[in-house]
Amino acid sequence: MDNSIGAWTGPRHRHPLVEADPQRRLLPALVATFGWYMLPAFLLLLWKLFFSRAASAAVPSLSVGLTLLAIVLGLLLTVPLRRVTYGWQPLTVGFAAAVISAGATSVVFGS
Repeated sequence: MDNSIGAWTGPRHRHPLVEADPQRRLLPALVATFGWYMLPAFLLLLWKLFFSRAASAAVPSLSVGLTLLAIVLGLLLTVPLRRVTYGWQPLTVGFAAAVISAGATSVVFGS
C-alpha cells in the first residue's frame, strides 16, 4: 500500500443517493410490485369465499386477462421507475408501479 500523497484517491464513502449496485436492487422492487397486487387479490378471494352468496352483485367480476395484463404492465413499469427514482425504497417503487399500471389498465381496457 502506497501512503504517499500522490496515491490518495479521495474519500472512501459514497454519496447517499448513489448505490454501489448497478442494478439498484431491482428484484425487491419487482417483488413489492407483485405483492401490491396479491394483497387485494387475496382479500377479494376471501370476500368471494365467505360473502359470495349474500352479496354477489356487490363484488365486481374481474377479468383474469385484464388482471394479468395489469400485473405484467406493473412489472414492466417497475424497471424504469426503479432506475430514475433514487430516493425511493423498493416498496415505494412497487406501490407506484402497481397504482399506475392498474389505473392505466382500467382506463384503457375497462368496461
